[in-house]
Amino acid sequence: MGKLNGVIRNTQHYIGLPLLHEHWYVAGLTEEFGREPMARTLLEKSIVFYRTEAGELVALQNRCLHRSYPLSESKLSGDNIVCGYHGIEYSPQGEIRNVPCQAQCPKGKLRKYPTRELGPFVFIWMGNADTADESKLPKMPYLENTEYFSIHDAKYIEDNYLLMQDNLNDLTHFIFIHANTFGAAENSIDETFLEHPVEYEERNGITGCYRIIDNTDLVQHDLSPDQRAVVGDRKLRNWNGGVSHAPGVWLGENFVYVDNPAPGHPECYRTYINHFVTPEKHDTCHYWYSITSDFRKPDPETAAAFNQFVGAAFEEDVVAVNHIQKLLADDRSEHTEISINGDRSAVLFRRKILDWVLEEYPELAES
Repeated sequence: MGKLNGVIRNTQHYIGLPLLHEHWYVAGLTEEFGREPMARTLLEKSIVFYRTEAGELVALQNRCLHRSYPLSESKLSGDNIVCGYHGIEYSPQGEIRNVPCQAQCPKGKLRKYPTRELGPFVFIWMGNADTADESKLPKMPYLENTEYFSIHDAKYIEDNYLLMQDNLNDLTHFIFIHANTFGAAENSIDETFLEHPVEYEERNGITGCYRIIDNTDLVQHDLSPDQRAVVGDRKLRNWNGGVSHAPGVWLGENFVYVDNPAPGHPECYRTYINHFVTPEKHDTCHYWYSITSDFRKPDPETAAAFNQFVGAAFEEDVVAVNHIQKLLADDRSEHTEISINGDRSAVLFRRKILDWVLEEYPELAES
């Protein structure tokens, strides 16, 4: 067990931990999946997605049980998928319904993956279908509210997903990695950002990190001109940070609290900043993000400009973790990692990952 605990102190060993299946991950955007069969590899498993004629999303093992032909290269017949190699037909439940060259269908069934659609995202349970627990889905009702300003997008990362989780749980890199984006914005982040106090809050057994900014002049830039006019000279406080909800889910908050708000106006303006990283393989992952504000109205033009800005900022994170992945892969010199104060929430999450690994792979604790 001592050696296992040492894994969290060594990034190269940490990202070598086995993938975790008994969790919900994002499989893609709802708009991606239609009647055309589509393949996506998640946690080293190829899955074929398609929608039934009624619009229900189907996620099946992407491998014909006969000769391993990918069903994503096949066609639909009603709600069934028909293998493009020998015409074997499967139901949306994965059952063999027809084999053209014989009267009887052999035994066998494709694995079916549970899915749930939340706002613009499709979540998939990668573990045992019988243990799929909807209570473990992140609570994000704001993504369903069409009255809120919201954006979302996707990226592909040639790195281990745990490196991105390290990045998300770190509030100290902003003024360095994001100097050309967030650091150059109107509410510019400079070295004083690190002087603001940090609070650690546990949610569902996982500790998140949040920075508290009491500088009203700085915080007011997080509000729209209309909100600034309503707030006036009232004191503002910003609660900014987030917590990992699951191996591939990080839920962020940028909340502006108003001291003694005007009658009929909120005491808090909320922006939710969420990141979803789903392993494709051990050294590649899919990455999606969303940003939703409950005090701004939808505006396509503003959304496009804002998405371009934050997309550039999040790309800086991708580049950073890519540098780390490449060095870990290419450089075999001995080294000893150090820790700094800003690592606290990332280290605590590494411990949580280790707990999940031991739950799913108990033999590792005994070997």
